[in-house]
Formats: sequence, C-alpha cells, structure tokens
Amino acid sequence: MSVMTAAPRAALSAAAVSALLGNFTPVDAGVLADLPAETVEEHARDLLKRLHVAAEITAPGRGAALIEEVLAADPDEERLLDCLDAILEFGRLPEDLSADEAEKAARAEIRQEVLHFDRIMDLESLREGRITIKARRDLLHGGTLGAAERLLVLLQERLMMRGARPLHWQDLSSVEQKLVSASGDGARLERSQYPVAVACAAGADSAQAADVLAALERNLVRHPMPVSLGLLDYAAFVEGAAPASVIASTLHLTEDGEVLADIWAAGSGSWAVLTRDGFRQRVVDQGTLQAQSLGQDRTRLAHATVTMPEGAWLLLTTEPGIGALANLADELNRPGRTGRVDLGSSLGRLCGDAPYALGKSGALTRLAQPTSRDYDDKLREFAGSLLDGASGLHLSIECGHVHADREMGPAQLRGLDLGARFVELLGDAAERAATPLSVDVAAMVDDDHVLNRFAFGRYRELFAERNIPVDDLILESSPLPRAVAHDVLRRALQRDGQGYRLNQVGGNLYLEAPDLRLELIEDLHGEMRNGCVLFEVGLVMYRAARRQLTDVFWQETGAERDDLHGRMAAAYDAAPDPLTREQLRTGFERMYDDPWTKVVDEPGRTPFLDAYTEVLTQRFQRGETTAVFNVIEDYYRPQQEKVVRLAELLDIPLPLHALFFGPYSRGVERLAAGTGCAPCN
Repeated sequence: MSVMTAAPRAALSAAAVSALLGNFTPVDAGVLADLPAETVEEHARDLLKRLHVAAEITAPGRGAALIEEVLAADPDEERLLDCLDAILEFGRLPEDLSADEAEKAARAEIRQEVLHFDRIMDLESLREGRITIKARRDLLHGGTLGAAERLLVLLQERLMMRGARPLHWQDLSSVEQKLVSASGDGARLERSQYPVAVACAAGADSAQAADVLAALERNLVRHPMPVSLGLLDYAAFVEGAAPASVIASTLHLTEDGEVLADIWAAGSGSWAVLTRDGFRQRVVDQGTLQAQSLGQDRTRLAHATVTMPEGAWLLLTTEPGIGALANLADELNRPGRTGRVDLGSSLGRLCGDAPYALGKSGALTRLAQPTSRDYDDKLREFAGSLLDGASGLHLSIECGHVHADREMGPAQLRGLDLGARFVELLGDAAERAATPLSVDVAAMVDDDHVLNRFAFGRYRELFAERNIPVDDLILESSPLPRAVAHDVLRRALQRDGQGYRLNQVGGNLYLEAPDLRLELIEDLHGEMRNGCVLFEVGLVMYRAARRQLTDVFWQETGAERDDLHGRMAAAYDAAPDPLTREQLRTGFERMYDDPWTKVVDEPGRTPFLDAYTEVLTQRFQRGETTAVFNVIEDYYRPQQEKVVRLAELLDIPLPLHALFFGPYSRGVERLAAGTGCAPCN
C-alpha cells in the first residue's frame, strides 16, 4: 500500500539554528555552548518539526511550506521571527496580513508563551537532547513531546477563541474504548462514545497501524483532532518510527443540530458521506486528501470539514482513488456473486489491501459550554476539605491569571467565574460550620517576560463585578515576592547536597535532583532573574502571610511604606506606552537589591522565611488552617507540581492548593499539596 514520504529537508544554517533555539526554546546560549554539536542539531530539528506541525494546524497543507520558504530565503533574525510569528498565528506571511492581524502577530504572543512555559517545564530534556521524561496525567508527554503538546494546545485554543475553528468541548471523564481492529493490511478505529471518532491507518504492517490508532485515541480523549493528529506526527518523528498514513475524523453536533465531520489526514486518503435509499447506497459528498505521512522531516497535513445528513455514514480510507471515483455510487451498489448488494464486500473490493472505516452520524450529543455552577458539588467538596477540623481558615485565592500582553479571554473569565463561585460556596460552608474565615483575593498579572499592554483598572472591575473585589493586585515584576524568593534561594544554598545539587551552567543556576531539574536563576551575575518555579514558591509564601511579609519588606528596604502593588498598577495605567512601562518596571525592581555575591555571603539570613514560618506555626497551634488556592488552566499543573517538589526538597511548608480547568475541556481537577510539615495543617 502507498505511504507518502519526502526527501529530508536541507540543513539549517548556523544563524537559523541560533535564532530558532534562542527565541523558541529555554536553552540559553551558554547552555548551548556546553552541548555537543550533534545535540544542538537535534534540538534544532526537533524544534523545526514542532513549528511545522503547529503551522499545519493553523494553515493545513501550506503552513509548513511557508516556513520552508522563509528559511530558504536566509533572512536576518528579525525577519525570520516576524514571519514565524505571522505563520503560527494566522498561516500567512506578514505582508499578507491585515493591519489588525499584523499588530496581533507582532506581539509574538505564541512565541513568548511557549518560551515561558518551556523554561518552566522542559529543562529535563536539555542535556539528553531528545530523551523524554515519564508521562504525566495532564500533559501526556514530557520533554520534547510535552513542548509540542503545549504549543499545539495553545494554538488550538487561540483558533477557537477567535472563531477560526469551532469550539467543541472535551470531556475529561472520557476513556479509551480501544475498539481498534484489522482492516485490509492496516487497521480501523470506530469510536462510539464521546468524542465520537472514526479513523483508519496504514503502515509497515497491520500491527504498526493498530499502534498508530491506539496512540491517536489516547490523544483524542483529551484533545481535538488537529492537536491529536499533530502530536501523533511529532511523536513518530521523535521516535524515528516507520512511515504510516492515517485519515481520521471526529463527529460533532453543532448548535444548529447539524452533524459536522472534522476530517484530518497525514498521508493520502479518501472520504465519502453515504446515505441509504432503500437498499441502495447514495453518495452525498466525497473527496480526496493529499498529505505527508507521519513522522517525516517535512510536514503536511490535510483537512476537510463536511456537514452530514442525519443518519448518514462517513467512509474513510487510506486508498486515495476512492474519493475521486465519478461512479462511486455505482461501484458501491454493484451486486456481488450472490446477486445482493453488500456494502462491506463492495468496500473490500474497491479498497483492496487499504483499510477503511465507517462512522455514523446518529446518536451524537453536544456538550454545552460549562458554567461555574456545573461544578458546585466538587467545589463544595473542596471547601469542606479546607474547613474540616479547622478552628479558622485563612484563604488566599488567585483566579483570572493573565499575561500583560493580552486582553482577558474566555479562559481567564472562566477562571474568574470559578473562583467567585468557590468563594461564595466556601463562605456558605464556613457560616454553617461557624468557622471563622478570612479571604484574601489575589489577582496575578505576568508582566515580566511580555510587552505590558494591560488595562489594570478594568481587570479590578471584572473581579468587583463578581463580588470578589481584589485585595492585592500582584505583578510578576514586583520586588516583594522576588525578595521572598531570594530567601528560598538562600535556603537552597544552605542545603545544597541534601537530595539535590546546585549547578552553574552558562551563567545560570540550576537545581538538579534525580527527578527534577529547575532553573533557579537566569543571568546569575547580571540581572539575576528568578526562575518561574522559584518565584512561585516565594509568591505562595507571600500570599500565605501577606501582611507580615510586607512588613518585613519595608523593614529590609528602609523605604517609606505604601501600597506598592496598587502604586505599580496605577503607574502603568497612567502610562499606557509599553516602553514607558518597561522603564517604570526597572525602577520598581531597584527597590530590592540583592545580588548573587550578597546571597552567597549571607546564606543563613532569611527574614522573610523566618517570619513566614512563624505565622504558619502560630496559626497551626491555634488550630487554624492556611490555604493558598489557585484557580488556573490545567497546563499549569506540571508547574504547580514542581513548586510543591521544590518546597519539599527545601523543607519549606507550602499550603498550596489548585483547581485546574482546561481551555476547551469540561470538568475540573484538584491539586491538594502541602509538604507534610506541621504548619501546613
């Protein structure tokens, strides 16, 4: 059977390798200089394949070719990045965008977001090149596969947000049916539970084809079809799998009650929509898809969206000629040797050794957009667990987490609604239990690695409209949680060698344990910027004892006390120009000066950590519970787990809890952390 392959792509120039790795991965130049040349080349090839697959999700059949066209022109770094940002966001070159699209592409939001998350979560794979880490519950893969998943999920979310792709909600309770069977020399998948899906695959043999479809279904229970197929293609590339072709579709019920088939292919294939007219088959629609097989250096996916009549069947096959047959209906209705028309026999004759699969449009359900009240039972359960046995509860809740280069979108508003509903239910439960409750509402804006365009005043209004007025609007660039994080850094220095070791590579400081590798500090002898996980530990500590640690900050700096975070947000709102805001940010950062030489000279001086521990201990002795609660998108889960793990290594009590929701998934999941230290209760 035919499996479409292509010649390997041309070698990347040194300038292209440097520009790609420097702007799309967390691998700093100093680290790259310490890696073998072949490992650097593998990183570049892996990254380029990720970008190819991502571009094909945005612009099927042409996105990856546009990237190759740009690279072939050997542009300078600025032009290369401008083109990649435009292709990933809109599937076109910058000069082909509208003014509004060009302004959005120029923000480089996808690149900045991916780089931010990969710096947090993908460091385990740095020295091993393409070795991946153990699979996790929420991210199907770690290492390079995890990086691909984060990129593709982000792209799909953005396409849905702006209406470029229909929004079909995923159900986190979905399970694999494992209904993969042999078909011809390949395999078929005919999934009847939500998400309803049909697929067939051809490869070196039927066993490989079956493995391909099993992997596809594992992706499908958590992701839409384009993300699922893209992950399959990238995994085949990373693993060096033999070429295979797959054509697959999910079947959805639209708001208007129509059945929509979302068909994607890697490799060549055909599709047809069939209905019955008495005993005869009628072909309503048909077509052929031409794409690149899975796992190749070059990437090309094919896509078709088809509306199906009620009760119709969708036929998929890896035989490309079927979709082009002008007399397909006649061939399907040709009587067999017994004189009867049998669809299975006709398809076997037409497809030959190529596999085929059939999916029916009946009995479909549509998952409605979730609301915060859909999860009342689970939220009440969470609230009860926090109040259980406590003589009082001190809660700091963060929801509606956003980056300063964006406007609030559906995901952030959903987080706000969930947070507001949780506070309401928690208040009701505390009143019934006669348990004293204090709630501190923290709004968090990431402004440290993005262009600051955010409207902070309007952000506050969104909280107030939901009856959870903001008590503390925290900016990532704030010197206050950064100062707390430096005490965590000092604790790391004190305990170096006890279950982990600290290592300087390329001017950065890393913590390395058997199950973990974290960047603690970037640019150790220069700007000395906190790694995201280190910062988050300091942030959780600050939120757990905000008043007391704020007192320590003013004592340490000797500055005149005021509402620092309120002053920062007001200053930014008064100066909307991002360049002016950057100057303001630099000024605020200078309020706390703690260079590496000072940290090394005073590793035992930890006033923030001491005050924090004292507050938690006093509350614990009074029988009171402290909880820092984050309502946040589910791709933050690995980051939150690393925060907990770092605190465990450093023996810092951390009463961290999180409620995770997916950008296109129904359902919520909880992380209940705590390090087992008494003050965590």
